[in-house]
Amino acid sequence: APLLNRSAALDTLETQKRLSPAALQRLKAIALDETVDSVGWVATRTLGRVMKEDYERTGTYAPYWNELLDIGAKAEDMAVRRLALEMPSYSDPLLDGASIDKLAELMRTDPERDVREMAAFRLAVTQEPEKALEAYRAAFDGEHDVCVRWAMLRFAVRAAGADALPLVEQFAQKDPRLRQDYLDFKELYATGTVDFARIWQGKKEHIDCLMEEGAPH
Repeated sequence: APLLNRSAALDTLETQKRLSPAALQRLKAIALDETVDSVGWVATRTLGRVMKEDYERTGTYAPYWNELLDIGAKAEDMAVRRLALEMPSYSDPLLDGASIDKLAELMRTDPERDVREMAAFRLAVTQEPEKALEAYRAAFDGEHDVCVRWAMLRFAVRAAGADALPLVEQFAQKDPRLRQDYLDFKELYATGTVDFARIWQGKKEHIDCLMEEGAPH
């Protein structure tokens, strides 16, 4: 079918309240098919939007997220990989330890800055913030893009709040460009504020990086 019709068919599937295992696999196959152009991106979005619907109704997200995470690791198209990791942002389920391991690997190894930043973002909403901090710690030295380093720093704070400050101080010592960000977060938490949304409202930006869609800004 023409490209527009194929995209429209996938758009229609977004009205579903859940997807069967077979339907999940069919959508995943489209997302990973490098010959379908933008249809792969739409398939990924559809999978994520039904995940949001199912999660909000039943609390179920793992079957969808497991496939999205696999798409994020395997898709040829960078935009598809990034979108796959972004989709949980619209419902923010707390990710488990196994997800942290896979996201940590993507944060260290994906060739595209945008995908590494998105992996850092996804790590921030987890059942195991200490494990997320260790993932940021392990990836920081091998990362040379200041924007990805800045993502690791701010999302470490989002994951663990004031408990992340010792790690953030280490990041600032290793990369002086981040020192003012550490001082800002230290000062903000010293006021007694603990909610990250309020902390972020008071945070000045010192690194000139575009904020990823769905991230707090």
